[in-house]
Amino acid sequence: MSKKQNTGEVATTLSSSFPLFASEKGGRIMSTLKEMGVQKFDLDKVAAPAGGALAFEVEGLDGLEYEKELTVVVGLMVGGQRAWYRDSFEDTGGAAPDCASTNGSTGFGNRDAEGGEDSPKTEMECKLCPYNQWESSRSGGSGRDCSEKALLYAFTKDSLIPVVLQVSATSLKPLKRYALKLLGFGLELHDVVTGITLEKKAGRVEHSVMAFRRVESLSPEHQVTMGAVSNDLANAFAGAQ
Repeated sequence: MSKKQNTGEVATTLSSSFPLFASEKGGRIMSTLKEMGVQKFDLDKVAAPAGGALAFEVEGLDGLEYEKELTVVVGLMVGGQRAWYRDSFEDTGGAAPDCASTNGSTGFGNRDAEGGEDSPKTEMECKLCPYNQWESSRSGGSGRDCSEKALLYAFTKDSLIPVVLQVSATSLKPLKRYALKLLGFGLELHDVVTGITLEKKAGRVEHSVMAFRRVESLSPEHQVTMGAVSNDLANAFAGAQ
């Protein structure tokens, strides 16, 4: 059964308003990023806000903007990401983590919390790392000090350049359920426009969890475009530290 038959609908015009599809520059954007040597840490990042807030902070052309729902086309999902910071993430200014894993099983970096930045970088199995054990969190509680997340390289309605949407451990289950539901109907994340909102959850501290919904399916033409873009993103970023 084809994707069009599975969805049972004709795509609306919303996706056509995305710069990636509306501009002739969209087809050249990935080659331009490659020529510029852009890495994932150079891209704008979006994450669930702290304290259970219900609006995303998004970097607009004129500064920070607040969105209760992000409407995006996800070009690439990269799971199995782990990151450990010697200092709190808020103090790093968006810099690379001190130790990171791109497959969830092997980390590489400097994990000497007391030795400082001059300690040598080494490889370690994540399951053996003390910072990947339950109750290792330096902020207290039963969590792990090394954070687990997935990265979504997503295009918004305002930019030709993808943002990196960081999906924390508490939002991984909703993301997995959403991706599996799409697959059940013959669709992948890059075949649809996705709406992402935030729900406040109680716990040791209040926090926000992402909720995902399909806004519409892309047209067959745009699905072909996104298939190519997804491959380009995977080649550029899927294995990057």
